[in-house]
Amino acid sequence: MAWFASKSQKQRFFWWFGIFLIVGLSALGSMAARHIAQLEYFQFQRIVLRHSHETKIPLSRVKRSVQKSLHGGYFTADLTQVKAAIEELPWVAQATVRRVYPNRLVVDVKPYQALALYEDGRLVSDQGVLFQANPEEADNAGRLPNFYGPIAQVKSLALMYERLGKVFAKIDVKITDLQISDRGTWSLVFSNAQIPPTKVEYGRERIGFDSLLAQTEKLVQVYPQVYDLMKGPPASIDMRYNKALAAAKPDRQLWKAWLARQKQDLAE
Repeated sequence: MAWFASKSQKQRFFWWFGIFLIVGLSALGSMAARHIAQLEYFQFQRIVLRHSHETKIPLSRVKRSVQKSLHGGYFTADLTQVKAAIEELPWVAQATVRRVYPNRLVVDVKPYQALALYEDGRLVSDQGVLFQANPEEADNAGRLPNFYGPIAQVKSLALMYERLGKVFAKIDVKITDLQISDRGTWSLVFSNAQIPPTKVEYGRERIGFDSLLAQTEKLVQVYPQVYDLMKGPPASIDMRYNKALAAAKPDRQLWKAWLARQKQDLAE
């Protein structure tokens, strides 16, 4: 007795056959892909580091960080983990990690540029970001100004340092200390080879940037006259008056010691 399948039965057979075929081919493809991904040829053989600050961020240090965080090869490695690990290194502001076929890893590193030393020992970048690193490795090591104030005001300190520095450059002095109190009052210290550290008190609470700059412009304009009138650099300057300033008489002994120290530093 012959058995004849109905049309619907044939359709169901071919439908299930197709499903099994697709699943089987997918499994084979997945196995093949895993096998290929695990081949030695696709395991990272070389790490290329692109930056120009070998002293701050040695290649050996980056490689150690990559080796600890890199798992898998060209097709399977999670580069976000590698990027995060590199950005935890001292002096690294930002890292970009990319794979280059078939087995190279290229790391581009953007280092921090140190602007100042914060009161807790951390460094402040030129973007007003606090970061942990060895100050002795900074390009301007030993000449970094000191910042004091609430952490929330670090960006304001960085911004004002840049702006005020341009104003004080007109009388050839540099800011060595900049402070903003919890109440928002500003003060700073400036000096150069001929002028010992001189403190300036602005004093007003919540003074605006424009007002602070305007007061500093006035100070810079009259400073040479004050210097000549007092026959030397004033010991300190008080800017807390609306239409005037108060200058303390020069500390002759301190001034003499400062000049001697500068002369000795030049001799060394």
